[in-house]
Amino acid sequence: MYYLCKMSCTIRYIACLLIIIICYSCNEENKKKTVSGKKKTLKSNATVNNDTLFIRTTMAVAYEPDNATIEKRKKAIGEKNFRIGQDDYLFYMNYSQEFLNKVKIPVQEAGKHKYLKFIQTDNSYTLVKTDTLSDLWGIYFFKPTRKPLLADITVIQHEYRKYFK
Repeated sequence: MYYLCKMSCTIRYIACLLIIIICYSCNEENKKKTVSGKKKTLKSNATVNNDTLFIRTTMAVAYEPDNATIEKRKKAIGEKNFRIGQDDYLFYMNYSQEFLNKVKIPVQEAGKHKYLKFIQTDNSYTLVKTDTLSDLWGIYFFKPTRKPLLADITVIQHEYRKYFK
């Protein structure tokens, strides 16, 4: 009996220790994900500052809607119509990204950034607020010597030739 009680206490002790370790590791993971207003350099020479993505080099930038924008659009056009449009957008986005990878144009995902700031070589810039665009998903082309172009993803090859060649 004493042995069982001692074993039960040991198991409770181990269980408590595991819970503490799990809570601590989750807290550390959340700290790593937080960007507290500092600039972070991405692999593609784009930088991030809170909700703005700064683009300074030749690339394509893909953007997508946040949950609030999705819900707003669903409410406006209905769930069924939204899903049909979403399927089309996602098909063309996938096709566009495959094409851009094939022609070796880097593609930067805008992620949750609401603003895209395209900075040209003469330090002029174009600021785009993605949640106000009519297309929920899309791709911008950018070269520092030109203004950015919101590409028509249904004819991405034509748009690529028109902008980059």
